[in-house]
Amino acid sequence: GLPVAPLLLKVLPRSSPPEKFWTLDVLAEIDYDPAIPVIAQCASDTSKFHLYGLLRSDGSRYDPTVGEFAIVILFQKARQSNAARRALAGVLRRPQALEFLAVLKDWFKEEPNEKLEEIIDAALKAAHEEKPPATRVESTA
Repeated sequence: GLPVAPLLLKVLPRSSPPEKFWTLDVLAEIDYDPAIPVIAQCASDTSKFHLYGLLRSDGSRYDPTVGEFAIVILFQKARQSNAARRALAGVLRRPQALEFLAVLKDWFKEEPNEKLEEIIDAALKAAHEEKPPATRVESTA
């Protein structure tokens, strides 16, 4: 849990792709805001490891990169954390694969969240237009 989080954050950047997936998966379960920037840094990692998959609405599997999995973790944390919401918006300003964004939107529609929906919709629109989204995230703190 929480006592191991700082150690996980320290080793995450230099871990192998499988270790990154496992570490991100553990960090997803720990409520520790200092993890948010480190998770966000992983969002540009294009390494693949085919252990984790996201289920599409048609039942097929989408195998995310380490970076895409980090975005999934940020999305999960953004439901409760303003820091994660800001990090997610920042990460999604960079170009993302349209297929991944569609899977992400579909994956999270089970638990609607207006703020997160705005972020993903802006990223999808930008992916269609091939330009970074101009998403603004307001702090509620």
